[in-house]
Amino acid sequence: EAGDVAGARRLLPRLCGRDPEALDADALARAVVESVAENTSDAVVGALVWGAVAGVPGLAGFRAVNTLDAMVGHKSPRLRRFG
Repeated sequence: EAGDVAGARRLLPRLCGRDPEALDADALARAVVESVAENTSDAVVGALVWGAVAGVPGLAGFRAVNTLDAMVGHKSPRLRRFG
């Protein structure tokens, strides 16, 4: 619903790792647009490019790297010593 900042704050963590409490309405909207654009790039555009360039092996490699990035590509206390 338009103007529902509290609802946007509640739902934002499903989309990205930002702290929604620190964001105003404009920053919440920006976070949503940036996350949707990044997810589209990761899930659709990257897959199409690697599939077209290198076929199934390229697509499999892209998905493997993309999945690893999602799992360990972000700083966290648990993985800090890992790199």
